Amino acid sequence: MYIGHGFLKREFGITPKVGWMIDSFGHSAANAALFSDFGFDAIFMSRIDDAERNRRKENEEMTFIWRPL
Repeated sequence: MYIGHGFLKREFGITPKVGWMIDSFGHSAANAALFSDFGFDAIFMSRIDDAERNRRKENEEMTFIWRPL
C-alpha cells in the first residue's frame, strides 16, 4: 500500500481516499482500522454474503459506518 500510494503521489499528484476490496472472501473487524490507517475515508466491498446483502437492502442499510475493533 505504501509503495502504491507513493507511486500515485509521484506520478499523478493524488492520494487515494477510497479503498476497494476486490473479490474478498471475508472482512475482518481489523479491515476498517487498517484502511483508515492507509488514509482511506471510505471502502467499497464488492462481495458480501447474500443474506447480509438482502437484509441491508430491505432495511436500506447498504451504506454504513464500519466501526473498527
